[in-house]
Amino acid sequence: MKQILIKIFLILRTILFSIFLRKKRKMPLVIRKILLIRFDRLGDLVLSTSIFPALREIYPHAEIHIAISPALKNVLTGNQHIDRVIYPENTSWKNLWKFTDFLKHEKYDLCIDLALSRSAKSSLTASFSGAKYLIGFDSYGKSSLFDSPVKDPGFDIHFTEAIYHLLKPLDYNNNIYAPELEFYPGELNKKTKFIKKNELLKKDYIVIHPGAFYPSQRFPHDKIAKIINRLSREENFIICGSPADSDEINELKKMNLEKSCKFITTKSIRELMYLISESKLYFGNNSGPLHLAGALKIKTVSTLGPTRPYFFSPFGNNNEVINLKLPCAPCDLAVCSHHSCLKNITPEQVITAIKKLLKN
Repeated sequence: MKQILIKIFLILRTILFSIFLRKKRKMPLVIRKILLIRFDRLGDLVLSTSIFPALREIYPHAEIHIAISPALKNVLTGNQHIDRVIYPENTSWKNLWKFTDFLKHEKYDLCIDLALSRSAKSSLTASFSGAKYLIGFDSYGKSSLFDSPVKDPGFDIHFTEAIYHLLKPLDYNNNIYAPELEFYPGELNKKTKFIKKNELLKKDYIVIHPGAFYPSQRFPHDKIAKIINRLSREENFIICGSPADSDEINELKKMNLEKSCKFITTKSIRELMYLISESKLYFGNNSGPLHLAGALKIKTVSTLGPTRPYFFSPFGNNNEVINLKLPCAPCDLAVCSHHSCLKNITPEQVITAIKKLLKN
């Protein structure tokens, strides 16, 4: 029933958007100022960083801005390809409408909506940004909002390859870059202080992040405990998370793991980056921190159950994704009644993947 209602909603929205159907404009001959928009979650933003160097390659002298969620405002600090990170007070419709007034004053020549999702917040923000030319995916009835709507590439390719389809109107056919995060020079002292404060030894520990946005994506706590107990004689473990992950961390604390690992609650995304960047391996679910690890070039082992394992996997070869390929998956459900795709993954499978990566 829910899926039927969603389809009806999307049909009605497509009709509504068609009212705004504008005459398709030509690309400006000179592009001096570019706006990228990505209001969704951490992992999507991190994977989208792969497009930044390619866009800089196309427009080496242009000023490139990106509009993101205020909760993620510090993620891209230090990125050499982005000249300015901007964000609304929050991403409510009321605040986004105010935000478009600010964007109009910036006088962008080109705006690219990076979102490949049902949400129309970034698409409508792009449409009312005042930019001279708009590029975005045609999915979910949004094609009428763009001067150059790009065909939805589907989920049979990797996320980074999908996002590069947005550069086709710009005639870009060169390399696909890896997602990448950077530390700015003045930040190294902060990172060093964090490492010393938490008594961490470089490349001497495995980070485990038990959280995920949806309950269906979280690997069972008892199996995490078994993995730690079986490897604790040969490996050091740190279980980490933000205050939002406190329920997950508290559940693991009840399993008497204090002697086998250390628990660290990070106060910001940058602190989480410091912690992950000095580890020798990251283990976790399909979540933003998994892609932080991938972009920081840390080896990862992940359990991707209800989501599309190839599309959402970390980029590159130093990653092991454990997926059982059950008939019911990918379901994309937030909550699952049986959770078989993760419950049926054994600690032995995870341990084998960890040892394989560490050996290499």
